[in-house]
Amino acid sequence: MASGRELCYCMLAGIALCYGITFVLVSPPSELVCTLTRILIGLSMATVYAAILVKTNRLTRVFKPNSALRPKWIGPTTQVFFCAILASVQLGVALVWIWLEPPGTAIQYPSRTEAVLTCKATISHLLISLFYCGILIIACTIYAFKTREIPENFNETRLIGFTMYSTSILWLAFGPIYFATQNNFRIQLASLCITISLSGTVALTCFFAPKVYICLFQPYKNVRTRSSAVGKLVNQQMRFISQITSPEQQSTGHYNKMPISSYCTASTNGGYSESPSGNSNIKIY
Repeated sequence: MASGRELCYCMLAGIALCYGITFVLVSPPSELVCTLTRILIGLSMATVYAAILVKTNRLTRVFKPNSALRPKWIGPTTQVFFCAILASVQLGVALVWIWLEPPGTAIQYPSRTEAVLTCKATISHLLISLFYCGILIIACTIYAFKTREIPENFNETRLIGFTMYSTSILWLAFGPIYFATQNNFRIQLASLCITISLSGTVALTCFFAPKVYICLFQPYKNVRTRSSAVGKLVNQQMRFISQITSPEQQSTGHYNKMPISSYCTASTNGGYSESPSGNSNIKIY
């Protein structure tokens, strides 16, 4: 994985918050619910996109052209620290919002015969809270575009690109719907819940689903690429083993044989040679 599992854990934590905020938004309004709403709406998305931004920034610096020096601050601990700083900015914005306008409840009258209890908040304050998340989304999209041509082994950038392009389209569609329905709080609440949940789903599907598919159905790809002849032979053997142990073949009792096209003899000094005979045996002296 290009940036380590630590940042993936941060992304998964943010995705879990994206799903959890929906239950907070649809809960009966109270001072606690309104406080959690103000904090979690921005923090959930900021955690996801802060991790993606740190990932793409690291890849950009590692593959920076005309740079022979090893980049600084690319270790797992440092990357998680940067992610925490970016997410804490959103937390600070939410706390300032709470300090300037303490959360509470208010009664709205959609019609003369209807009264609805809602959280007391203005659209301008919500925009300020989401503005920082918008900056993170734009920065992640730019970095994803810049890293689209890095070496093939780091195809994680393609997954990041799919995630950010889909997220950008999603939030561009959310804006007109939300602001065009200012007189209908139900549609506004539903659109906000759906957009936040879909943001988490997009990140989970576009970024993690291909990895899960490879681990479950193509395990021979879940290794580092080897350029040597011995490395290629190992990769071929792993592919062969994964195919002969597939559930379909185990149920029928028949196994298809795949010849391995390398014949390798290794010596004690680390040398090797290949034979064109196509024999799959490996002799070690």
